[in-house]
Amino acid sequence: MVKYRYAKDESDGIVSAETLRGKNFIGEYTCIGCNKELIAKVNGKIMKPHFAHKADMGCNSETYLHILGKNIFYNTYLECVENNKSFTIELEHEQICSHYKDILANECDIGTKIQKHNLTGIYKEVKIESKDNEFIPDLTLLSKSYPTEKIYIEIAVTHLISEKKEHSGSRIIEIKLKDDTDLLKITKCNITINDAVFTGFKPKQIYLTKNECICENIKHHYFYVYNSGKSIMGRETLLNIKTFCTRYNYCLIYKYVINPNSLHFNMGFEVAGNTFIDHVYNAHKKGIKIKNCFLCVYRICNLEAHGEGIRCFRFGKNVKVKSNEAAICDYYSTD
Repeated sequence: MVKYRYAKDESDGIVSAETLRGKNFIGEYTCIGCNKELIAKVNGKIMKPHFAHKADMGCNSETYLHILGKNIFYNTYLECVENNKSFTIELEHEQICSHYKDILANECDIGTKIQKHNLTGIYKEVKIESKDNEFIPDLTLLSKSYPTEKIYIEIAVTHLISEKKEHSGSRIIEIKLKDDTDLLKITKCNITINDAVFTGFKPKQIYLTKNECICENIKHHYFYVYNSGKSIMGRETLLNIKTFCTRYNYCLIYKYVINPNSLHFNMGFEVAGNTFIDHVYNAHKKGIKIKNCFLCVYRICNLEAHGEGIRCFRFGKNVKVKSNEAAICDYYSTD
């Protein structure tokens, strides 16, 4: 037989069986789902306090939990509003660092941060199953200060929100309940991203202050092209890269900082040779006046890492030269 933790009392209020433990006068209670009479079994030594039907009435536990969830949310939220208490939700915000945008050519995506938002500070009214255009949400939170702003609350037991409602543009908090122990998600007055699905919310990006920046001490690969056409690749912290570029900007015609999550980032300098070659070609394609043996028509082989050198037709096939020799070579040509 189904056992419930909650029931309706004689005044249709929601009562927890736990609150009746040890009481002599119990009273009369009915089922939230089917409205049939329940027996309060709260003083047993083995079973936890609960309500049970007098007979197996085939009560639908899904209906019970759905109605119960709506009522618990309504009562809890209303109590918070009336007592000037917070009822919060937690949303995931993208963190952005823009302090090295001039070096990286874009902002750093630092990950996400959970922030609390107090609903009762804005939404002072809560309604159960109030029609809103073509939808009838389980509950609706309304604000007198922002009449066009509203939030739908949906209690999801087995049926999730419809696709039409999901794509309506409305902000929806869909609280999933498996049994009545999940009501803690509501009664703790703080709904987390693990408690519910948040649809239609667009949390603002959080821009980090200079003191919060964690990028500057992370090592990045860099690729520079000098006025002479010489190019180099190395690895340094972002702070040192910016300091160098600021100090020697007058002699750099191209600089590119390589994403630390790239495939070759943690490889050795020689192993990362192909990455160097790629950046040589990319700089050349962008019209940068780079001079490098890998671009020269006299190269014999361009498959070796730049640290080991390159064979040149002009110097003989058994002679290796550094690829930056092109910067001072009279025979250098890309045609």
